[in-house]
Amino acid sequence: MASPQLTVAAQLAVSSPVMRLTRFFSITTAATPGASALSYVPLVVFSRGLAFVRVLLVAKILGDAGQREFGIYQPALELINWLVPLVMFGLGDVAERYAGRFEREGRLAWWLRRQALRLAGIGAALLVVLIAASPWIAEAVFKVSALHRPATYGMMLVGACGVTIGLLALYQYIAAVLRGLGAYAPAAAMETLSAMLFLVLSALAA
Repeated sequence: MASPQLTVAAQLAVSSPVMRLTRFFSITTAATPGASALSYVPLVVFSRGLAFVRVLLVAKILGDAGQREFGIYQPALELINWLVPLVMFGLGDVAERYAGRFEREGRLAWWLRRQALRLAGIGAALLVVLIAASPWIAEAVFKVSALHRPATYGMMLVGACGVTIGLLALYQYIAAVLRGLGAYAPAAAMETLSAMLFLVLSALAA
């Protein structure tokens, strides 16, 4: 039987700031619905706030002289947000619902590999289609000719959107798997870190 001193020491170790942080980087199932909400909701609200700050920051950096560039940035976001669900095609909902079941049945690793290959295939096919249609997309969506930019600029812009779509689809898939496993703390950490990274990259690109 553990001594009272050891029990108190163990409780202090678990409640220490370092141990509280490590739960965001380990796949551990939340014990109760309240614990999952406490781990997930505050960080998700924070990450959504960072997304709002990102738009304001980019607009501030570009200023009046950068209205044309911001006119490219916003349609690019809309195009990405529209096509990511097409690449996912409901895979996030399936992962969130069945990941725990596949783990109990010992089929999770096989299923993850299968769906990752599916995502990669769809993402690659979409990238090829986007690049092939880049002259039309660059003109219809981004109005590249009005910016007096060469055709290669439009192709690079559309290709960058395609790569971002594939990466975001993979990110959303991993986050859905984590939520399906009940690992809400690392899922929330992923959302927060990606929002911070997106904020920094957007500022640098601007």
